[in-house]
Amino acid sequence: MAETAKTPASNFDIPGVQRLCEPEMDRASGGRYWLAKTTVAGYLELVGVYKPKPGQLLVWNPEVSVPGLQRALIRADKNAIKQAMFRDVLTGAILPPVTLYVEHKPDGSRLEWVLDGSQRTHVLFLDAIIAQNMGTILANYEWMQGELDKLKAQGKEALSFDELMAQPVFLQIWSDFVSPGHIVRLFLLLNAGQQKVSSRHLLEVLGRQLQGMFSQWGIPWITERTEKEGKLRSVKGTSRRFGYNFLLTGLVAYLKGDQHIKTDMILTERSDAGNFDLDLDDKIQAAGDETCRRDFTWVCIDLNRAITDQYDNDRAQNLIWYTETFFVPLMAAIGKARQRGYSVDEHQPALLEFIRKSRTGDPLVFGRSVSQDDDGDRKPDPRALFTILDNLTSNIGKYTRNIVYRAFLQFFRQGIEAKNYPIDWEIGKED
Repeated sequence: MAETAKTPASNFDIPGVQRLCEPEMDRASGGRYWLAKTTVAGYLELVGVYKPKPGQLLVWNPEVSVPGLQRALIRADKNAIKQAMFRDVLTGAILPPVTLYVEHKPDGSRLEWVLDGSQRTHVLFLDAIIAQNMGTILANYEWMQGELDKLKAQGKEALSFDELMAQPVFLQIWSDFVSPGHIVRLFLLLNAGQQKVSSRHLLEVLGRQLQGMFSQWGIPWITERTEKEGKLRSVKGTSRRFGYNFLLTGLVAYLKGDQHIKTDMILTERSDAGNFDLDLDDKIQAAGDETCRRDFTWVCIDLNRAITDQYDNDRAQNLIWYTETFFVPLMAAIGKARQRGYSVDEHQPALLEFIRKSRTGDPLVFGRSVSQDDDGDRKPDPRALFTILDNLTSNIGKYTRNIVYRAFLQFFRQGIEAKNYPIDWEIGKED
């Protein structure tokens, strides 16, 4: 839900959390920002690791309990700074504010993300464990006894469980940004100067946001896991769905303007040349903005529908649905055209109108597969896409991506130059 000036005040009321100021509009993100205060008990309940009735601390599961953009937790038994924080909190220290992102769902539910403060959250949880079990040496937490001994040597006394759980916790809260990219922007600002976070990690933790974004745009998708469980996406008609990783690959190619992005590269951050980083820090903020939405819906919905309505062969119909060597370079070409300031918004509807008005069964000159052209003297069009691709003999994937990318990039630069060949597939051929 995008924030507006009419957002009801109840959306800023979180049970057990006291607002310290009125929410302010964040004009850069379309969301709201405010300061708040709760207790250790209220905060641990908020992030899902404490149930006040019957006073039960839950098993720490950072993947479920505290969704966030930060890296894996640092082991407290191996980190002196975290151990010092553990001792300080146990004697009544107040930690710096934790930064939360709150997302309100259309069904009325709410999701909290820890954008900055996962280590502090973990320390509060560990202190609650020892305070609740004072005098008991817990399995896997033996190191805590050493920290208690340090407090005793310093003449300091640990808080009781009730005292600790009543300690204040201060929060900085942002809510309901208009696109996932703003979450990344805020995360990068909060972590400026710290160890670089990999782009793969950013894409992983943004998964729920990006999936919701595609759904909101009307682009049907299915995860590969669900597909393997038997809910296939290959049925023709309205039940067709894009693979989520397929769309994600197209998004990265679009943001980078790189036709050679592959799904495996995103999932593993490895290429044939070895490890690498997608380097999306300054680009991923564009994911989900209005331009990105228009480009994705133009390809996945408008152009896709125009092609599937016009063509009756599977090869053409599947170009956008399933063919990575067509979809990815197409998205990369649009992204690069945007970066170069080409008239994309002018040429996109012109191509759809050309297809609609065409009196030929092959307006985009995909052609017939070479193997299909066996009826008499009929020869395949040498300038047709499938003819060009079927004659490739080496590095087929690489050359296919180059041909599609260069042809569409030229189209978005010049528009339709020849009525018989609205997309000049030959321009992408290697010399």
